[in-house]
Order: sequence, then structure tokens, then C-alpha cells
Amino acid sequence: MSKCRILNLCNSNDLKSIQCFYKLQSIVNISGDRVASELLIDRLKLTSNLYDLERKLRFGSLCANALNTASKLSFEKELFINIERRNLCDIKTLIHIRDASISLCDLGVKLVIEITERNLCGNCPRIAEGLTFLRQCAISLAVDDYDYINYDFREDEVKKNNYYEYIKITMASNENELKKMNEFIKILSETHKIIIERIENEKEIYKIDQKYIWGMQGFAFCNGVSLPHHISS
Repeated sequence: MSKCRILNLCNSNDLKSIQCFYKLQSIVNISGDRVASELLIDRLKLTSNLYDLERKLRFGSLCANALNTASKLSFEKELFINIERRNLCDIKTLIHIRDASISLCDLGVKLVIEITERNLCGNCPRIAEGLTFLRQCAISLAVDDYDYINYDFREDEVKKNNYYEYIKITMASNENELKKMNEFIKILSETHKIIIERIENEKEIYKIDQKYIWGMQGFAFCNGVSLPHHISS
């Protein structure tokens, strides 16, 4: 039996009770120009631990709240939003994503759904069904924190099934990882847009084979700009 099951999205009263504040972190190209932003929970403003918040809320609540916030950000070019893999088995969440993408597209904003690496559902077939549904709706997907150093369990999703337009990887922390990272981006850049995350300082930028990447993200460029609470309520 599948580990996943269809659960309802929270209702409007649930959403109103969520005290979530958001910030935007820039994604820049090799020229330093902002090409996209990622919508993130502003953890410094959380009234409780994020894990506790997720545990107390009904399934899909954080995803729904983020999508509602995103729909008000008409000044962005491309907007990345994180969702958990487990959200991919909830049809109501998938429809909410589709509708938000259409609304943002009308405003000239491209929604990119970034699928996190947490894999609580194992090999549940509903994950692939959710990814397929989103791609059929012409929604761009990003795979988050792809493991280019060791084997990544999403390798077939990236290389065989081609669900993702973007691959996000973490900046190398030593010379061995740097060699593997540059080899990886050289090959995968032929079929995907590569974004390197967690770049902490300018010195790291010059270690990257920049001609093969689409974007860079991290404190070297932006710590995150907090959104006014009325935008995310």
C-alpha cells in the first residue's frame, strides 16, 4: 500500500491563523543581474519553530499560504517557491499550483516550483504522477539540493524522465567537491539550467566555471528582503 494518501488542503480559517512572514532572496546571473527570486519563510520572524509549525498545521497549509503570497508579487520575473515532495500527492495542492501559475503568468511572472530533497514518501507512485501533472500544465520545476557528489535518488527524474528545467546544487566546500561540481555543471548545463546555492562570499564565485551556469544564489548576493506582513496575510 502506498505511504502517501490524499489529504485536504486547509480551509481559509486555517490560513488566517498562520503567522508566516516571508522574504525574497535574489538569484543572479554571471553579470550580477537579478534574474529571479526565491520566496522563503522569514525564520527570524517565526513565533515558533518551523518544524512545530508544520506539525501543527493541516497538510498543504504552508504551500497554500506561500502560493497566496506569491500571487501578489507582480514585480518579479521568475519566482521560485519550495514545496515538499509529499505535497505532490495532494491533488488540491496541485490544482492550487496550476491556478497560481496561470494568475502569475497573466501578470508576466513565471512561477517555478522547487521540489525539496526531503523524501518522506519513499517510492510512492503518486510522486511521479504529481510531477507529470505539473509538467503537463506547463509549470516549470526545479530540483532542490541535488547531490552531485554522491548518488542522488532523483537521478532518473532529472536525467531520464526530464521533469526538471532547473537543477539547484550547493556550492562546493573543498577542492575535491569543486572538481566534481564543475564537471557536473558542464555536462548537465546542456539540458538544464543550473543554479548554485549557498555562495557565501565573492571569492567563491571565481572558483565556479561560470559559463555553464544559469544563476547563483546566497549571502554573497542577497541575505533576503523581508516582505511587509500585509503582503503575506
